[in-house]
Amino acid sequence: MGLRITHSCIKKFSNGDKPRSAEQISHDLEIPIRLVNQILFELVQCRVLSEARDTNDSEALFLPAMNIDKLSINYVIQALEELGTEDIPVARSGELNKLSECLTEFVDTVGKSQANLLLKDI
Repeated sequence: MGLRITHSCIKKFSNGDKPRSAEQISHDLEIPIRLVNQILFELVQCRVLSEARDTNDSEALFLPAMNIDKLSINYVIQALEELGTEDIPVARSGELNKLSECLTEFVDTVGKSQANLLLKDI
């Protein structure tokens, strides 16, 4: 759902449309508002989307937080996946190090895949 919401915000932005509120995103994508609010919170936290406010309206509006030429499928997935993980205290072990190495290689492979499209191009 995070990809779908991000894609919708990118499309509105690239078309020059006004940023959408959580309620408008919920309506447009037919996703429950509670879920949209939770996902928007996470997308803002990981700096994929930005929250803005119109001077005439106190309702939060959402738009891409960075150049849309960098917002690929893999970028958004990784940003959400890494949200808050560096704050978790864990004991280092050989197994954890090996898993980290494998995951890094996996992410690199996905990042180089032809299926890792920019969301603006979908």
